[in-house]
Amino acid sequence: MRVFPGLLLAAMLLQSGAASLHAQESPSYVLDSALVRSGTSGSRYVGNHAPCRGMFAVTADGMHGAGTGIAVPFRAKKAARIEEVGFAILETPDMLSHMRFRVNFYLKTGPGRYILADIPAIDFEYSKADIRSGRFTFIFPEAVGLAPGDYYLELEFLEDFPGESFVMKSRTLSARTMYRAAGMSDWKTLPFGNTLAFRVSEER
Repeated sequence: MRVFPGLLLAAMLLQSGAASLHAQESPSYVLDSALVRSGTSGSRYVGNHAPCRGMFAVTADGMHGAGTGIAVPFRAKKAARIEEVGFAILETPDMLSHMRFRVNFYLKTGPGRYILADIPAIDFEYSKADIRSGRFTFIFPEAVGLAPGDYYLELEFLEDFPGESFVMKSRTLSARTMYRAAGMSDWKTLPFGNTLAFRVSEER
């Protein structure tokens, strides 16, 4: 088993009682940072698909994890297509073994106001057996089209996971993560990065 020494930087217990979050320094990991395709559209990652340090953790703490959401903002200046979602996860003895996830798309309708976009959500199954080099990737059966606008691209947990931990490698105090607890609570902006990333193609 690999040991990850570090210094605890922050700890939070959300008032909803849905989940706890903490950040901790840990070694760097090298991941691909971008992908470009030739043709009429370019392909890139929205979110963090680059090297980073620290940890961003979501644990159910024996209560509830279902409904928890982690999201990244995305501004589509032109028509765009979402093709893939992925995240890096710290592999530990108590790591999340299985989960039903859902990708939701939120559209900005005013200052600080986002609502579910009229876009079908995408459900998929995660298993730790499918992790490759510390990263899990799910390619959408069909690319999801987005009109120009400001969005949150959310990864939602659909099940509780008491006794297990979901830990993303992270950047601390140098990035932001949109987070909402179970029960469709309000979005919170946390000063931690995460490794949630979506592959996006945009018109040139």
